[in-house]
Amino acid sequence: MSPQVTSVVLDRKYWEGNSKYFFKTIPPRVSKYAQRADDACIQTQIDVFGRDNVGIIQGSLGSAANFAATIYAESLPDRLPILAYLNEVLSFYEAFEEEMAEMMEATIDFPVPKDPKFNNPEWQANFRHVLPKIAKIISMADQNLGPKTIQAMKELTETPNLSPRMPHYKTMDEYLAERIDDIAWPSVFACAEFGANLNLTTKQKESVDAVFRPLWIHSCCVYDYYTWEKELGIAASHGEGRNIINGIALLGRLEGFSINDAKEWLNRKCFECEEEYLGLKKGYLSKNPSESLPEDMRKWFDCQEAIATGFAIWCATTYRHHPPHQKGYVDYYEKRLGEGALWFDTAEDSEDLMPGGFEAGTR
Repeated sequence: MSPQVTSVVLDRKYWEGNSKYFFKTIPPRVSKYAQRADDACIQTQIDVFGRDNVGIIQGSLGSAANFAATIYAESLPDRLPILAYLNEVLSFYEAFEEEMAEMMEATIDFPVPKDPKFNNPEWQANFRHVLPKIAKIISMADQNLGPKTIQAMKELTETPNLSPRMPHYKTMDEYLAERIDDIAWPSVFACAEFGANLNLTTKQKESVDAVFRPLWIHSCCVYDYYTWEKELGIAASHGEGRNIINGIALLGRLEGFSINDAKEWLNRKCFECEEEYLGLKKGYLSKNPSESLPEDMRKWFDCQEAIATGFAIWCATTYRHHPPHQKGYVDYYEKRLGEGALWFDTAEDSEDLMPGGFEAGTR
């Protein structure tokens, strides 16, 4: 039986000729079930903030596709919305950092500045409900990969903060090597395995880590390119107690680059990483022909490419970084309401993720 095809190449209008996509050769893919992921993001917003405040924090939706639909494009159709809901919940960390840290038993080294409007007891109580709820859904969906995914999330909270390290890096390579864990990529890999239902051994994954490493570095550069202004604001709110965690700042210190020159360096580095990855992949497959690899290993290549290309196109088109911001959420919500989509009113209405199980039901 041939494996289920869950993704297609994303509409070319979003990436072909887009100088901010940061890939020349590998196209981004999107799940064939992307609407389920979009609807799950809306359900998350309703569960925490209520119907009148959909999009008050811009999480995963974008003009091209949402975070989960691109990064986890190889996910099974019933697992994609679970990952979309999870990522939307995690994107609220700016408003509920204290609640998240408490539930994860983590320590906050450098709190993220918080808008006072999120000191809302009802929203805080809702958040305390949805995080355990989605963790339970993940664990029940797969008794093997589910708990591993949750464990990866917990380990994420234990990742050392890079702020104290920033003045001591001597090279960008040294910084980027540690930035991979800092941007939560190990937990993203666990989510990708869960979504695609892959059963890979640690040995199997480690055997190709060196091949995929350029893709991981690529994502770090993309992340720094798009989060510079945000990191600048966070550092400013802490005064001299927090160093900016961003390659642009480091390039300024190491090379004397201006912000624009540093961004151009990150841009060039992305294309170099793509070229390096394609060369390593070609070399690996010349020794290990695709047809000789276990199916899950072949799928792991698809997943890794989806993570890197999906993250790049998401960063270039997400409402989190680009207009119309909250209006993008509201417009989608109203469009789907007009099509007859239904959502639960609160997270406590059902133990199910959404009406109909994995997609918003219709009247």
